[in-house]
Amino acid sequence: MTGIGVAAQERLDVCDGMTAYAGFDQEWYGARWQRMAGCGPTVAAEQLWYLRGQGSCDKSAAIRVMEESWRYVTPGAMGTHKTSAYVDGARALFAASAIPVQACCLNVPDRADLRPSAEMAIQFVAQGLRADCPVAFLNLHAGGLKDLDDWHWVLVVEIDEETGDAVFLDQGKRFKFNLADWLERSRKGGGFVWWTRP
Repeated sequence: MTGIGVAAQERLDVCDGMTAYAGFDQEWYGARWQRMAGCGPTVAAEQLWYLRGQGSCDKSAAIRVMEESWRYVTPGAMGTHKTSAYVDGARALFAASAIPVQACCLNVPDRADLRPSAEMAIQFVAQGLRADCPVAFLNLHAGGLKDLDDWHWVLVVEIDEETGDAVFLDQGKRFKFNLADWLERSRKGGGFVWWTRP
């Protein structure tokens, strides 16, 4: 796939001995509740790592950043199911790391008639990637699309502006989905978040 992507996707590579991962995995958390509900803090940790400008990391370093993120992006009983909760927690996480940021957020309501157009959503994601920030994506309902889990945050790192085909990181792997198809088929919506530096 050719399209717009963050400049240094290799920053999100993780090594564990002879095993290589693309991005972080919430299954690396130690506690059961963290592994169940930790998608939001995991994605915030990935954004933090990328915006720090550091290179690829080993698994132990990724886990340390994930635990740091959990302190700020702490899921409630329903997880981190709103972009506002994600933004508030991640902004505090970045502030604690001395990274001043401003949030750019696009919400996707559950009502289809209130949603942004596919073109608007694709351009919003592309704008974030052009700003060299991987885009946090909250998917509350996948609409039956392969590889997307309901009620889940993932990290978008690449998108084709013409087709809406996008690449995201989840579970330490790379996956693809079509953003236009998701907008049409999702019953509950979600949202997108990326960051600029003032």
